[in-house]
Amino acid sequence: MTKTAAEVRPAPSLDEPLTKHIAWILWARRNGGAHCPTCGQLCQDRPRSITNQMARALEMMYRKGGTTRWVKRTSLLRRVGQRGGDDAKLALWDLIETPTADDPSPDGKFSGWARVTEKGEQFILGDISIPRVAWVFNRELLEFEGPDILFADCWAEPIDLQEILERHHGGGATDKVT
Repeated sequence: MTKTAAEVRPAPSLDEPLTKHIAWILWARRNGGAHCPTCGQLCQDRPRSITNQMARALEMMYRKGGTTRWVKRTSLLRRVGQRGGDDAKLALWDLIETPTADDPSPDGKFSGWARVTEKGEQFILGDISIPRVAWVFNRELLEFEGPDILFADCWAEPIDLQEILERHHGGGATDKVT
């Protein structure tokens, strides 16, 4: 079993300055976590990266709706046997967006719907790279870290970007992707 940070490096005593406590909490969140003194919950930063499955989900959402249509991502992914909900983490990099009250989904609900953003399209087409790792605490993005990656780096096997373009644009894509 992995030790928490408090088991590796004990927290400062109560008579220590507040700055030492803050520094320890920030250190502990990245080094195994620390239990909240108020509620007892384990507080821990988590590194997240884009997996092969997440890249595939992004591609499928793009093929289905481009950047203009909402896609019921849960139904789409279930049809091809993907599960787990990691694809929702694509929003950390602003590659997808979810419905809002000002821009609702077709059924007016928020859960399960997504739309590929312009940035997501640029990532798929290889026009931009994104940071490899997103550090998350309590579902909130803290920072990005690591070298930038391209969409093609997310795949175990090489991908054909031209094929993705042709499928999305119905074979009418004229720009060659190299």
